[in-house]
Amino acid sequence: MATNPKSNESARVKKLIAGANQHLLNVPIVTINNVPYALPALLGLLASYADLFDGAQAAKVTYEDKLKVQHAQAPALRVIAAAFVAFVRASFGTSPQVLNDFGLSPHKARTPQTAEQKAQAAVKREATRAARHTLGKRQKAAIKGTAPAVPANAPPAPAPANGGQVKPGGQ
Repeated sequence: MATNPKSNESARVKKLIAGANQHLLNVPIVTINNVPYALPALLGLLASYADLFDGAQAAKVTYEDKLKVQHAQAPALRVIAAAFVAFVRASFGTSPQVLNDFGLSPHKARTPQTAEQKAQAAVKREATRAARHTLGKRQKAAIKGTAPAVPANAPPAPAPANGGQVKPGGQ
């Protein structure tokens, strides 16, 4: 796994603080960019800089843990929430104000088709049935097949094993 450059920054700053505590205790003032700092104040600033990275990293770990919990629990809870929405809609479906209190909007009423839309749908249905060669049950009933011609010298078909009797239960 690759190392996080931000955690490296935090570690680098902590080493700077540790080194200063070891070797610069006798230096009361440190001047950085023409600004004088007392050593304890400077080390406090550096510690807050390191804490920024550590805090962000801890928050990231917490966030990732929360995401794992969310991914594990959300599907089951989503089903319960959807069922509760269905319950609310069934209970208060005719009251838009009550549905609004639940954060739901009423279902849009279906608009009836115009005569032109019905005619177009009928034409489209017939075209689909013709393209798929779909037949209704009366059209299927009118179709009769013919058996292939059996030659006169062909042996007779074997008789069923049960003597042609039908057993109870349709077998």
